Amino acid sequence: MRVDANVLNTCTVQAQPLAFGMVPVFNLTPLETTARVVIKCGPNIPFTVALDDGQHFAAQRRGYNAGLNAYLTYQVHSDPARTRPWGSGVGQTVSATTNATGDATLTAYGRITTALLVFPGPYTDSITVTVSF
Repeated sequence: MRVDANVLNTCTVQAQPLAFGMVPVFNLTPLETTARVVIKCGPNIPFTVALDDGQHFAAQRRGYNAGLNAYLTYQVHSDPARTRPWGSGVGQTVSATTNATGDATLTAYGRITTALLVFPGPYTDSITVTVSF
């Protein structure tokens, strides 16, 4: 009896929203939040994760309020101290290896900076997460 199987060489990614919650109209201290990025591949697979600049980038990442035609700037970092921007440029990607069960969990560290004066309302953006393995 012949048995055939074709195991696909793929990875999947699930990213939680980077949700800042309620932001004061005038912000005197940085607002910070985190989001998990879960990578599922085969066991012990090295990979790299890049984040694009989002849909509303103009010198920095921005959320957009379509009703007011207004923007809210934010940052995404790969370290808890928020000193390493997470992007797609040289030195901005994150490299890791899946565990024995094929999973890896990374954390995106978000920040909205201080002295921010914006219009009230909802702001959104979308960042593309690219996994290379």
